[in-house]
Amino acid sequence: MKSIRNEPEIPSGRDIDKLDPIAMLLANQRSLALSQETEGKWSSLDADLMHATKPSLAIIDSLRVVLKAASESPDSRGAIRQTMAAYERAVSDIRKAHDDGSRKALDLLTDEPRRTAEKLIQGRREEFDKVTKTRRPESP
Repeated sequence: MKSIRNEPEIPSGRDIDKLDPIAMLLANQRSLALSQETEGKWSSLDADLMHATKPSLAIIDSLRVVLKAASESPDSRGAIRQTMAAYERAVSDIRKAHDDGSRKALDLLTDEPRRTAEKLIQGRREEFDKVTKTRRPESP
C-alpha cells in the first residue's frame, strides 16, 4: 500500500552515474579538438572517477529501498530524515569526486578548448543539482 505521506524521492545510482562530467567531455571530444594524448588521460581520469563514485552510487541505490521502509515505519519522520541525511552525504561525496575529476580534466586544456569545456562542465553541474535535488555548498 502506498504511503499517504509526502515522501521525498531519491534518484537511482544509474541516473546519477549518467551525469559523469568526464564522460560528457569525452563525448564532446570533437568540438574540444582533443589530442589523442589528452583523450587517453581523460579516459584514465574517467576510470578513476567511476571507481571513486561506485561505493556512493551503491549506497544511494540501497537508500531508495530504505526510504520506502522508512516511510512506512511508526517514526517515519525521523527515519526519513536520517535516510535523506545519508543520501545527501553520498551525493556530496559524488559531487566532490566529480569536481576533482573535472578540475584535473580542465588542467589538461588551454585557451578556447578549456573555456568550452568549462561551459559544458557548468551545465553538467546544474543538471547534477537538478537530478539529485540538492544544491552546491556556497564557495568560501
